[in-house]
Amino acid sequence: MLIFKTLRKGFPTSDVTIYNNFNEPEDTLEIQRLSKDTECNYVTLSKRWHHAKWIQEMVKTNDESITILDSDMIFFDDLEPLEPEAMLNGYYIPIIWNEFAQCISYERLHTSFLLIQNCHQLRRMINADYPLRLHRTSDYNPLDPFMPDVGVCRGKKMFWDSTSKLFNLFGGNAFTPELRSLYAHVNSVGFYDVMHDRVENKDAFHLQHQKANEGDLEWFREWYKAEDTYYQMMNAKAQKMLSEGQQTEKSNIITLQ
Repeated sequence: MLIFKTLRKGFPTSDVTIYNNFNEPEDTLEIQRLSKDTECNYVTLSKRWHHAKWIQEMVKTNDESITILDSDMIFFDDLEPLEPEAMLNGYYIPIIWNEFAQCISYERLHTSFLLIQNCHQLRRMINADYPLRLHRTSDYNPLDPFMPDVGVCRGKKMFWDSTSKLFNLFGGNAFTPELRSLYAHVNSVGFYDVMHDRVENKDAFHLQHQKANEGDLEWFREWYKAEDTYYQMMNAKAQKMLSEGQQTEKSNIITLQ
């Protein structure tokens, strides 16, 4: 429910819909109350949705521009004047060593704050780019631009996080540092315990969650710099692993005698 603290600072007059993703009854009542207090539309989902599948549904059921926001967001200024410059707009994450997936992941725009310029046009672009995904045999060569996926090539596991394939299909516009300074995202609130077990720098990961729980939102004004530094480090680690892999790559072909 963190987003409610600053939602109307970031989007003072926007038409906002809160989607309650199958929360506990006591949390649902609070979400309903906060939605009303912040003059937001409210929808209770009848089943628990995977985040990427829900984004796909939003693209499917809207025709104009939409902005996807995580619930663990903090806003420091009015972001309504922000106009999407490309079909996809967001915080650019390069190829990194992904501590959650425990393998290298491809680049994407982070889904915590994702602007989509025109949903109707995006659907047309997806279908035109790979029309075989609509064929009756598409289950043999599926392409889901929204859902995460782990693939393997010559023994190397690679991860496409949510909407990573979508970004790799069409590219997008990366938020500038100036824009990044106007908001903050508290990473991995939905599965804190899992990430805490897997990240190397547990102290830094714990600190951001501690500050958010304490309500010290001003602390996050400079957090984007630490976040950028983290992804630069993970990018360097991934690039080194890819370079070493190219030097030692072996074929998996087994010859039968």
